[in-house]
Amino acid sequence: GNITYQDAHRLRVLTHKLYTHIYSHYDELEVINDMTDQSLILDIDEILDESEEKMLKVVAEYDARIASLTAEKDSQIAELQKQIADLKAQLK
Repeated sequence: GNITYQDAHRLRVLTHKLYTHIYSHYDELEVINDMTDQSLILDIDEILDESEEKMLKVVAEYDARIASLTAEKDSQIAELQKQIADLKAQLK
């Protein structure tokens, strides 16, 4: 009963091809042909675009958080290495 995104995409492409084929012989409809490309954008396309934007934003936030945590850990490691070097110097 449900049309998948792939089905909707295939239907949109085929409908556009059919429209182009039917009206390709009418020169005065060339302007209308250019406008029909936008009319073939479906609601699901907008939803998918919004979802992709949200996903990219979340991924960017996670990447920034990971970079921050990595920098923090690197700083802690550097401090511990300095302490170890100081202790080794005291033992000599």
